[in-house]
Amino acid sequence: MADPVKELEQLDPSDSMESTLKAILTVLDMLEESKDAEMIRSALTIIGSKEKEAMDYFLRPMDDDSLYNRLISLHHRMDDEPSVARYRRALDIRQARKWTVLGDSQAVVGNHMKAQRYLKRALFFGPMEEVEGEVRSALERSEKRVQKAQREIERTLEKLGANPKSEKLLKDAAGYLIDLDRLDEAAKLNKRLLNLSESETAYLYQKGCILFSNGDYKKALKLFQDLSEKNPDSLNVKRCLNWTLQMMDGPGP
Repeated sequence: MADPVKELEQLDPSDSMESTLKAILTVLDMLEESKDAEMIRSALTIIGSKEKEAMDYFLRPMDDDSLYNRLISLHHRMDDEPSVARYRRALDIRQARKWTVLGDSQAVVGNHMKAQRYLKRALFFGPMEEVEGEVRSALERSEKRVQKAQREIERTLEKLGANPKSEKLLKDAAGYLIDLDRLDEAAKLNKRLLNLSESETAYLYQKGCILFSNGDYKKALKLFQDLSEKNPDSLNVKRCLNWTLQMMDGPGP
């Protein structure tokens, strides 16, 4: 019978994260049943080495929170607090990545209030140093967009009240409302826009952004796919289509 520890030791983590993860989990299954402290420590050293190789190669922790929770439990058992702290940090990085992905996706569709909230959570958990600057820059951009929307929204709505069929004012007001995560109000103005011009791609794109931001990914996907066929060179549509597909697969890292 093959030795899971030796198989893990011989594995090249650059082959795939999935194969490394599977091999480590197989070893963990064995360790959790063992009372041989020396063997457990030896195997945990190999796991630590392979986990680090994978993290260095893929530039992120491994894609399984349960792996890190099990490693934390075993290292507690071995009174190895530095390793406990290391794997807790890996869990925090995974949380930071998740909130960064969510924040970036909301910024793409223009909901900067929600993006701001998610990116602050990402910074709370502490992204990897390589991307921390990017997260802070994204947060700053969203904060500026929110501040502008807060300055402009009431004035724009007031102008719209005096000129209710102005497509520019309807579009601007809906955009500011999306910025501020006031999606129900934005949807009502967007519906008025589409009643005035149901085939206008800019208004359909705005509708897709509202759907996406509300988490209605199936409807958003259909809309962005249709827009992509009509305007295949639109970078904004491509980005939204790609983000929608990613969210449908799950936002987690």
